[in-house]
Amino acid sequence: MSLLWQLVACLPPVIEYDTGPGIVESQPHSDSDSGPDQPVDNDSDGYTSDVDCDDDNAAVNPGREEIWYDGTDQDCDGNDMDQDLDGFASSRWDPSGDDCDDSDHNVNPDGVEVWYDGVDQDCNQTCDYDMDQDGEAIPLSETNGGAYENVTYDNDFDPCTGSEGDDCDDENASISSDADEIVDGVDNDCDGADDGEWSDMADHVAILGASSAGFGVELTVHDSDGDGKDDLFTSLPAYDGVFSGGGFLARFDSGVIGSRANSTVGLNEAGVSVSPGVANSALGTRLLAADLDGSGDVDIATTAPGSDVVWLLEGDSSTSTPDASIRSVYALDGDLDFATIEELLVIGSASGDGDQGVVFLIGGDLSSDQVLGSDYELKIADGDDQPDSLGAAVLVADANGDGVPDLLMGAPTDDVSKTDGGGVYLIDGTDLGTTTGVVDVTDFSRVSGDKAGWMFGQNLIDVGDFDGDGNGDIGVVSSEGTTTRLHLVEGGGSFFSKPATLIPARIEIDRTTGREWDLAAAADLDADGKSDVVIGNPDRSTAYVFLGSGLSDRSTSVSTDADAFVTGSSGFGAAVALGDVVGDEAWDLVVSNPDSGKIIVLPTGF
Repeated sequence: MSLLWQLVACLPPVIEYDTGPGIVESQPHSDSDSGPDQPVDNDSDGYTSDVDCDDDNAAVNPGREEIWYDGTDQDCDGNDMDQDLDGFASSRWDPSGDDCDDSDHNVNPDGVEVWYDGVDQDCNQTCDYDMDQDGEAIPLSETNGGAYENVTYDNDFDPCTGSEGDDCDDENASISSDADEIVDGVDNDCDGADDGEWSDMADHVAILGASSAGFGVELTVHDSDGDGKDDLFTSLPAYDGVFSGGGFLARFDSGVIGSRANSTVGLNEAGVSVSPGVANSALGTRLLAADLDGSGDVDIATTAPGSDVVWLLEGDSSTSTPDASIRSVYALDGDLDFATIEELLVIGSASGDGDQGVVFLIGGDLSSDQVLGSDYELKIADGDDQPDSLGAAVLVADANGDGVPDLLMGAPTDDVSKTDGGGVYLIDGTDLGTTTGVVDVTDFSRVSGDKAGWMFGQNLIDVGDFDGDGNGDIGVVSSEGTTTRLHLVEGGGSFFSKPATLIPARIEIDRTTGREWDLAAAADLDADGKSDVVIGNPDRSTAYVFLGSGLSDRSTSVSTDADAFVTGSSGFGAAVALGDVVGDEAWDLVVSNPDSGKIIVLPTGF
């Protein structure tokens, strides 16, 4: 053998390899290169063990095509459950996966939902035709093509598998056909009554009194027993009972009302009842519930004009009967700080004492009889000797936002601005502590009706802060012909100019019957920082709701512009009140119907 052939025979054999990571092409094999720490190719598939994830299986290596979801990583890339490479494993094949469509990298838990296209882009398993996720789909006609047939991922979600949806507002989860209707100007239950009608009076309670006795003409709610729930006070001034026309005062406890949803409460279930024992007294013609003596208990003051008295029922249920030297007591209010006297009873009379009208402030000692003509702390009269009906209405409210209650007095036939234009006088609460004796009302601030015959000041209502500026505002009732108006007078410093001025906002009520004492109540029902106003109109047998967010600087009509309304039988709406008399920590609307001897309590849902 030649030397050349001897040299060639001594060379190691040559092995051919495919190129790739960890792969050596045309590298000589040497026994000295093998060992426990060196990459090998046990399955002879051309990939060494440092890159071959299963070097005992020639069907597994980086050059193989992946067979998805079979539990084997054929291409050794570490992924057998994420075919669309979006970083989420298939929820169909991987028990811990959450990608509902592993063939589309735009569909995964981080995907951006495109509503009404039949695709669940964010894989949250909610119906693609239920954007507000209230469990109810919108109608087919309102979707992009109405492609319900494309919805295959939500077979267990009943509202979306049908051919028709019935959600009238798919951006608000509180609105659906299963929702309860509330008086808020919105069609909550999608029944088509989008004008705010609360036709079914859901879960209402009817309190039955006596028809033709004035039952419910006066309404007030107050927590009289300290349980955090409001009790309902009302009266029957024409009630006969034992004494013809003697009248009747009743308190219905919240516990009784709250347990009677969709049922009735009888007059005999009143927790407290008072009858004067004098015929034709008309007890309950005016009614006030307040802590008048500073004891912490709720006291009751009510007029009995047929007996020339104002009756007092103290919080401990004892009674006294202070005489009234003026027969026609038109208005009552209280809870007014006055120097060293903790509480006061305010009594206004639009006739008597020279026909000018007068307002008395009575001290907080309610344990003994008092005579209005002499036992007063302050007497407010009009020195011009004109019959201006001062005292037709009185109101204690913080009108300037300083935290001290002020005294407001209505004079509906006041002629200072216009003939019978009327006016409202105001005494700053900070001045009351130093004011005693007899004073002339013209020394104080006034806001006047700006048209003759308006009779501005027939009633005064604390409407809270309807414009959201932090100051309490005042509702003033006027009546001209067949139109009653609730004027909204802005609180704050403007009320203390001489004279103060009206802001443009007012609500016109086509009301021709009855008096105007309890036609309105106010509270921030929707918790938006602005008071909402409820107005009763027995001529239309309806109570209307105006949301404070739409009241500022506008004139409205209850018949066309209300945000919501509730309608009852003939005469419904003679008086209204707001409070939590059901005891569920939500506002209830109380509406009376004296014609049928009923008071209706309706939970509002607010």
